[in-house]
Amino acid sequence: MKLVNVFLALALACTAVGATVWLTQSTEIASIQNTQLKATRTGTVPRVRKSGPQPKLVIDTTSHFFGTMAVNEIKNRVFTISNQGEGDLEVAGGEVSCKCTTFRIGTTEVVKGEFRPAIVPPGESGDVTLAWQPTEPKEEFGAQAIIWTNDAEHHMFSLAVRGHVVPKIMITPMGVWPFGVIAGEGHETFSGVIYSDLLDSFELVELASDNPHVELESRPLTPEELNKNDGKSGYQVVVRLKPSLPVGRLKSHFNFRVNSDPKIDYRMEISATKTGPVQILSPFGARWIESKGMVDLGEVSADSGKKVRLIVFLHGDAAEHSQVEISEVVCEPRFVNVQFQQDKSFHSEDRLRFFLEIDVPAGSRRGNWLADNAGSIVIQTSHPRITELRLLLSFVTL
Repeated sequence: MKLVNVFLALALACTAVGATVWLTQSTEIASIQNTQLKATRTGTVPRVRKSGPQPKLVIDTTSHFFGTMAVNEIKNRVFTISNQGEGDLEVAGGEVSCKCTTFRIGTTEVVKGEFRPAIVPPGESGDVTLAWQPTEPKEEFGAQAIIWTNDAEHHMFSLAVRGHVVPKIMITPMGVWPFGVIAGEGHETFSGVIYSDLLDSFELVELASDNPHVELESRPLTPEELNKNDGKSGYQVVVRLKPSLPVGRLKSHFNFRVNSDPKIDYRMEISATKTGPVQILSPFGARWIESKGMVDLGEVSADSGKKVRLIVFLHGDAAEHSQVEISEVVCEPRFVNVQFQQDKSFHSEDRLRFFLEIDVPAGSRRGNWLADNAGSIVIQTSHPRITELRLLLSFVTL
């Protein structure tokens, strides 16, 4: 059987959106058929002859499993079509399940709605190639391409590819590396792993944090640790928070690169809330969320505003530092007024008491300061155990 120069290239450079469409192919195919039947009436789709020599399409398979692929990796699958009939087989490309697709017959790009069939003579064969380039991780992906022919038994059929898409570099845990609430004065540590189940080896380069209170170190994973993570290569990364970390909420990050893809800058978030010797009591009209280091004012009327006062205790060597100077109080958003003052009428051998007053004035602009858009309060003091106090401020003005 001779292989003729018939080449249908469908470069499926698709995102997960395309994969989702393929997984619901029953409704998608109906839509594709309607589109093609309209095109049939224009005479552009191969027509089935009612008389004369008839083609007979034979194809080795109509689907292929790529297995595991890396993001942005390109894989191809060649499907062989042969004509075992007596008449010429016309083959034309139809719709694909991804919008981000180019479709070529030979070297000619197919414009949507136009079908230029390739001819496979009797006894000969040609190739149809599907190329897939996933752009983001997907546990299961798939795509299909519709092929039209003048074979009555295979007037329209689909070719499909599927597989798993994973990043070359995997990070555990994903997202945020959380320390939670910490109270000690020593080093606090958190460890995670950076590994690959595709690369036999790689090197971490430029592992660093721009936060002076964060230290990082790494070591290669042992064979046992790699097996546990189903990885081929990787590292354990240990993040240490120095005792100098200010009391309050930490939301920082560290960056790294790998030698196999030096242009990609990986960025991981670190979160912690250090209570230290500080205790904050919630007043009526507000909540103190210790795990987030956040004062939550809830809903605030933009017309009438809101004012609350929190009680802050500083435990420990209070007697040695009975007088504390407040050098600076900065609040974001700037229209919120904040005061932090020591209650000098309060006397105790093991703690000091402060008042934290937060005032959202009447006539404030409407908006929300929630979640990642939360405001902040930063207080600088002369006390050696609480030189800086950082809090998040959450509220919405209506």
